[in-house]
Amino acid sequence: MAMAATAVVGALWTPYDPLHPETEAAYAPPSASHPFGTDWLGRDVLSRVLAASPVGMRIAAAGVFMGSTAGALLGILSALSGGLLGEVLG
Repeated sequence: MAMAATAVVGALWTPYDPLHPETEAAYAPPSASHPFGTDWLGRDVLSRVLAASPVGMRIAAAGVFMGSTAGALLGILSALSGGLLGEVLG
């Protein structure tokens, strides 16, 4: 539930601009100002994770939808056809 809430409002909570590089802060270790540290361009990793979380949740939801749809269709085909297809799928 916390991940879903973060995905919904995560982009609003970014402490820094996730795309703004600060070359003097490149590869900074985790600290009070950058809890996850910075990457090779000096971008705040926490801000980048929070900004990307809505995209990740949409991809996950699409995968669940496609898997559920494929499973439901195979189940319906197996139930309605019986015979060899029912034996192979069941």
